[in-house]
Amino acid sequence: MYSIEIISSEICDFLRTNVLAEGVSFDENTPLSLLGIDSFSIIEMLLFIERRFNIIVPESELTPDNLKSVAALARCIQINVPGG
Repeated sequence: MYSIEIISSEICDFLRTNVLAEGVSFDENTPLSLLGIDSFSIIEMLLFIERRFNIIVPESELTPDNLKSVAALARCIQINVPGG
């Protein structure tokens, strides 16, 4: 079982490495909308989550509240991870 902290950390690392411009400062509670995360970036992030945590986030869970921040998404993932 993955902790919310581990899930958040790995998603933040993915965003820093693959999505956001170098030097963009944020943490797991920063609203994704302030980072310029668009629908393509969300798809990239969801594909990363699928590969890394072996989970497909149900479409019903892709709500504005769950996509508000990395922390919110991590909570959603932890609930849906097999064995979680």
